[in-house]
Amino acid sequence: MKAKIRLRLFSAVAAVIMMTVIFCMSAQSGEESSSLSGSITETVIDKTNPDFSGLDDGEKAEKIEHMSIFVRKAAHFAEYFVLCGVFTVFALTFDINRILACGLAFCAGTVYAASDEIHQLFVPGRSGLFTDVLIDSAGALVGAIFVLVICKAFEKSRKKKCGTE
Repeated sequence: MKAKIRLRLFSAVAAVIMMTVIFCMSAQSGEESSSLSGSITETVIDKTNPDFSGLDDGEKAEKIEHMSIFVRKAAHFAEYFVLCGVFTVFALTFDINRILACGLAFCAGTVYAASDEIHQLFVPGRSGLFTDVLIDSAGALVGAIFVLVICKAFEKSRKKKCGTE
């Protein structure tokens, strides 16, 4: 199997897996989601702030509450950066123009983000937020542009190496 076909197949499967993970995380109740993001936030703070372990429980809870929104929004951005920017672009890019693939990946990411937020409207304790769709879409766009830039740089480097530039 050609390397391009393997990369495309891997990317398509990875995109479906990523979409499934996003769907499953969105299906968690509000309480489950808050608990998960709280424990992730606590781990991030603990690893980045050496003084955190010395705080009392009230101060820890306050710090976690304060940072939790940032961690949740960064997770939204990162999920769609990876889903659309990496997996979806590579899954599409060999059949069509790379810029068109990036545009399609961005559009697909935006539609999936909107459907994900609609899905959350039906999950107890969760809500669908337009701001999350915007954050997800920004992640998809930045990820797609990132892949475009990396591919261009790789092609340029390859041309120099082959002496065709």
